[in-house]
Amino acid sequence: MDKIKELQDLWQNQISTNKSDPDSARFMNSVLAKVKKTERKVFRKNLAKTIAIMVILISFTVYFYLLQISSLYSWLGISVILGSTIIMMILYWNIQFKSSQLKHNLPQKEFIEDAIFQMMQQKVLFNRIFKWFVLLMIIGINILYLDLLKDTEWVQRIILHFGISLLLMVIFLLGQKIRKRKFRKEFQPLINELKAIKDYNE
Repeated sequence: MDKIKELQDLWQNQISTNKSDPDSARFMNSVLAKVKKTERKVFRKNLAKTIAIMVILISFTVYFYLLQISSLYSWLGISVILGSTIIMMILYWNIQFKSSQLKHNLPQKEFIEDAIFQMMQQKVLFNRIFKWFVLLMIIGINILYLDLLKDTEWVQRIILHFGISLLLMVIFLLGQKIRKRKFRKEFQPLINELKAIKDYNE
């Protein structure tokens, strides 16, 4: 978060150098304060989600362990589910917008363009990794139920496998929709203000 203060100082110096009016400096500081506030809020939300997911994963593993499952297929499916979820969470944290990754030595216009690009890039990267995550979840759950449903009639098995896969596809579509709404709420106002600053100084 100290990088935000450095960012403020840098932009203020750039504004002075470019002889921009005081309103531009105040506008810039206002946007930077919002960036800091958004970054903290997003971090808290992501931390809460990570803790909740870890609790679910542990409960999921303990549950199947208590069932005394010994089948290779079942544990292969469980491993795919656990592994894909952990990898997804690691990648999710890595693609989050971080003010510390901003290129502070760029001129103001290029700096703003880079900041906007980094904010937008996290949305693009999330869609990419989320698709693979859902695909791996479908594979893992189907492998797991391939063994758990082995004593079920084949028609019922096909219906259940299809139903599980369809449910995960629906979750994928809902996840994308929720993510877009979240991005518009948290980052789009900042992006709009940064664009306004860039247009104002052109």
